[in-house]
Amino acid sequence: MNLLIYLLPLTNEAAIEAREQIMRACQRIISLVAAPMETVMGMTLWFHETTTIKLAYEMKLEHSVPLNGSPITLAELAAKTEASEDTIS
Repeated sequence: MNLLIYLLPLTNEAAIEAREQIMRACQRIISLVAAPMETVMGMTLWFHETTTIKLAYEMKLEHSVPLNGSPITLAELAAKTEASEDTIS
């Protein structure tokens, strides 16, 4: 079972199974139409995306960004997280 299923508010077993079948069908279609290099690049980017999310979580970046949506400069964010601007840019 896909881990993402736990993030969705589905509780009906039939709905869960239908969702999983749709996801598998979509993945199959993508694998049929994607060029091999696109697949490899996707895998590479996926690794970098998950690593970036992990680092952002560990640095608690979400606690440093204003909740009201007001802008924050890279320098301000770096100062709040005690990280270098290069690390968070």
